[in-house]
Amino acid sequence: MRTARILLTTALLAGGTCLAQAAPPADTALPSYTQLDKDKDGIVTMAEMDVYPPGVAARLHHCDTNKNHQLSQHEYAQCTASAHAPMPAHSMPGPTHPVH
Repeated sequence: MRTARILLTTALLAGGTCLAQAAPPADTALPSYTQLDKDKDGIVTMAEMDVYPPGVAARLHHCDTNKNHQLSQHEYAQCTASAHAPMPAHSMPGPTHPVH
């Protein structure tokens, strides 16, 4: 019984970790890069991201693909472009093998 409880707890914690790393909704509107870069130094810092509502800030943090706590113009452009791109067919939800 104790082993089952430990395994269940471990599984729940692992699942929570996966959920925490999931991308925020793509429909969360993002401010322009110019609006984000408050001090106009060409780089958006974590402090500049965190002044926005939690959904927007989370999406901006997710856009920081190299995880250096800064958002470059290139990262921002990739993030906003991917939010508007159609989902590839191989990524569509549904069966991964033919149903017989």
